[in-house]
Amino acid sequence: MTSKYMRPWGVGSVMDTCKVANLCLSDPEADFLDYVDPPIGLKKPVTKALRPLVAVPTTSGTGSEITGVSS
Repeated sequence: MTSKYMRPWGVGSVMDTCKVANLCLSDPEADFLDYVDPPIGLKKPVTKALRPLVAVPTTSGTGSEITGVSS
């Protein structure tokens, strides 16, 4: 069974992984590094249609994105 939508439930890393999976499913011929920023990748623009993504975060207001470790 295939879904027309991407539905990640979880924290930021789950949502980010779902975004990458969406990209890979939408353009299976491309190499993942084609879309990664230089100097590692080629930073190609996304030219294929992506599936709609409805993300549901399971945390609220933790502030983990602004800690000293994350910068």
